Amino acid sequence: MGTVKSVAGVSGVFRGKNMITPNVVGFYQCGDYLVELRRGSGVAGHGVFDYEMFGVTVALDGQRRTDLSKPFGSRGEADNYMQELAGL
Repeated sequence: MGTVKSVAGVSGVFRGKNMITPNVVGFYQCGDYLVELRRGSGVAGHGVFDYEMFGVTVALDGQRRTDLSKPFGSRGEADNYMQELAGL
């Protein structure tokens, strides 16, 4: 299985705001993919995703891959998915 490494200086690939998971946890190299991991509590107080969740945004060759980007209900699930990406 591939490795997941923390990386710096790649935020430009992931520009934009995310109101559901607004807090950046970090950027990672997962095999050939760059990943942005975010955390948030959805739209707290409004009954929409009113719990902690994590978002994994994936990029390859400087382009976002929305087909591979996903939300998760826990950090462990997000970490497992990043390990999967590293093995692709």
